[in-house]
Amino acid sequence: MRPRKKILYASASETDMSIMRYMLEIKGYRVIGATTAAEAIGVFSANSVDLALIDFAMPDMNGIELVGRLKQIAPHIPMVILGDLKKVVGEMHAADAFLDKKSITSAELLERIRIIAQRKRGPRKGWKQIASPEIARRLLYGEVETQNCNSVEGLDRQAMPAG
Repeated sequence: MRPRKKILYASASETDMSIMRYMLEIKGYRVIGATTAAEAIGVFSANSVDLALIDFAMPDMNGIELVGRLKQIAPHIPMVILGDLKKVVGEMHAADAFLDKKSITSAELLERIRIIAQRKRGPRKGWKQIASPEIARRLLYGEVETQNCNSVEGLDRQAMPAG
């Protein structure tokens, strides 16, 4: 028997959380929920997930910002943003897919999740975990600038306090 794929679902709505958890668990996925961006980053850095589903409308940061932070931690994990397509037109994002929450049916959503979750085959050759939970926390609160870091070592030097 194949192990169940783990999906991180981040949504501020408890109703959406329970509906999505039910739909995914019926299909054999294991769902780890998070209701804030901080909680999502903590769960993501502490657990090995196969897919991240992120609601665009999060209270502390929007889904695009959250996906950007999660991609800094593990760029090989597929990520999907769920939201209103009209609100996101023209914005750049690092997600592997953007699904319009208002127009997609449950069957279409589950099929897209199945296809995207299959993409994860593990870390790419030579990949190292870029961020420890401490560095992930610093990324969340903007304490680390990563634009000029060209390597994991550069990120570690910049993220870790001197001393």
